[in-house]
Parts: sequence; C-alpha cells; structure tokens
Amino acid sequence: MNNNVLKEALIVLCTATTITFGAISAIADDFFGDDDMKNADYIIESIKTSKTTLAGLVVKAEAETKGIALEIEIEDEDGVQYVEIDILRGKEIVQVKASLKTGEILNISQPKFMPTLIENICSNYDSIKQNTLGMENAIKQAELKTCSTAYKAELENIDGLLCYQVHLFTPQRTITVMLDPKSGRLLSQRHMKHTDNDDR
Repeated sequence: MNNNVLKEALIVLCTATTITFGAISAIADDFFGDDDMKNADYIIESIKTSKTTLAGLVVKAEAETKGIALEIEIEDEDGVQYVEIDILRGKEIVQVKASLKTGEILNISQPKFMPTLIENICSNYDSIKQNTLGMENAIKQAELKTCSTAYKAELENIDGLLCYQVHLFTPQRTITVMLDPKSGRLLSQRHMKHTDNDDR
C-alpha cells in the first residue's frame, strides 16, 4: 500500500477512535475551556459531514496564496465559527478565512500587524522557507503520533529555534506536541489528563 494512503487511513482510524470515546461535552472544564470545547465540537461535526481536516485546509490556503502557513486556529465571529490561517507570503502576512464544514476558502485579507511582529517573522523568512516538514505534515504527524485530533497549530520561535507546536485533543486529555520543522523529529509531548471534580 502507498505510504501516503496508509498515513491517511491511520489518521481516519485515529479520528474515528477519538470520536467513539464519548461526547466532547464530557471533557472537563478544568483542563479544556468553553471556547476549546466549542472548537472541538466544530471539528468533530465538520469531520463527520465534510471529511475536511485542518491539514487539508492548510494545503488549500498555501496553494491559494502561494505562501507558507504559520498558524491555524478556530475563530468565532458573532457565533459563527471558521478557521483562520496566517500565511507568510514573501515579506508580508496574509490571513485566510476558511470553512472546515465545507472545505471552502471564504476570504483572503491582509490585516494590519504590528511592524515589530512583521519584522521579526520576516527576519526568519529564509529559515522558514527551508522547513521541509511544513504545517500540513506537522499536523498529520502529530495526529498519528498521539492518535488524537488537532485543533490548533503554529510555527514558533523558541529561544531562536523554530519548531511546530500542535495542540490536540481527545475526550480524555489535551496534548501539545512540538516537532522539528526540518527533520520532523518529536521534540516534546505534553499531556493534560482529565481530572474528575469528585477527586479534587
């Protein structure tokens, strides 16, 4: 079997396993906030209806803008949820608004960022271009390694070192994974398990 097909099959299997663990509403407030719970529900419902994933939207956004994804997360505007992707395109940052439920690109804009932020990101442009892993594969690898579902991912600069940080969930826990952007090597993995209120 083709490796890519096998990886996709494993991601679907892991996602299906995550969904069958129980209702997302069972996730405890003590480690997963209300906004995160809404995001989790949005992702699960979208997977059920459209089969679109965050990794899939990254591919579409990068193709549409001819840029490199820096961050992807769920946003809420007047009660309507959507996916927002920050893209580095040359020496500028553009934002892509997309629907996880339909897989459609809704809007591409160039919002105003603080000049210092733009300067800091652009100073790492050459290093970012050399990343062989990419946001799409970072999300897929994190989901495969943890058998969980990503709800946010970003390219971080920590003490001068670039790394992908992917945030994931299951009904039992939230997970944060850090990956080397060149080799894909797992740098760290942090779990926050569910704690019943009765056990406090």
